[in-house]
Amino acid sequence: MRRPASPGRADAGAAGSGGYTYDAELLLLSKMYELLRAEILDSISRQQKLMAGEITVAGLISTLGLMITKAMPLLVCVPLIVLSFYAVWAVEQTRILRIARFLLLLECGMNLSLRKPVVLWETWRRLSREDISKLHHIVYRVADIAWFLALFLMGLLSSIFSLPILPELLPYPYYSYMAIFCLLLPLIILVALFALFIAARLKWRKINLSDMPNEYLSLRGRLAKLWLKIPRKDATP
Repeated sequence: MRRPASPGRADAGAAGSGGYTYDAELLLLSKMYELLRAEILDSISRQQKLMAGEITVAGLISTLGLMITKAMPLLVCVPLIVLSFYAVWAVEQTRILRIARFLLLLECGMNLSLRKPVVLWETWRRLSREDISKLHHIVYRVADIAWFLALFLMGLLSSIFSLPILPELLPYPYYSYMAIFCLLLPLIILVALFALFIAARLKWRKINLSDMPNEYLSLRGRLAKLWLKIPRKDATP
């Protein structure tokens, strides 16, 4: 009994190039998967460097501002520094989520071409019910919340300690009120970024794995139609 052809073999037969197209497609998918996994690892490395850099810079400025009277105006900069570092960290985190979503599609493509589940990492992360996997997700959530709270409290405390020195830095009360608003604005934006990040994380967790193969095939179909509409130089008039 002849088995039905996979999408890769079907395309190869249509192109008239036999198994070569099938092997080339599978190789291309696996290479793309490998490169995107490397992108995730690079993003994680950048996040760790950002966390270390933020703790060092914000901690040093806060320590100088609290211990040295002449350096106390430096505390005004801490909320903005905290916001800048967290914004870059959040961008890297959402980048990881976006790549992981696409890796799911690539896993479906490779598994469909091989006619059996072989590449399973992103799929396993969402299907696993093992205790170690549950513990990993719990620790991940706690770490995200703890990281945000540490930055928020650092910015809030620096803002509070900056209030007594604002009248000395700014001659008019009106300017002092504006300065207080400028101190609190980075913290407000920080809370908004954290809320958006949590919403993106929850949406990412609600992916329906049973729809991924159909989504992969649908994406291929849409791209094939788009490819046919693109004029090429070698096309005959």
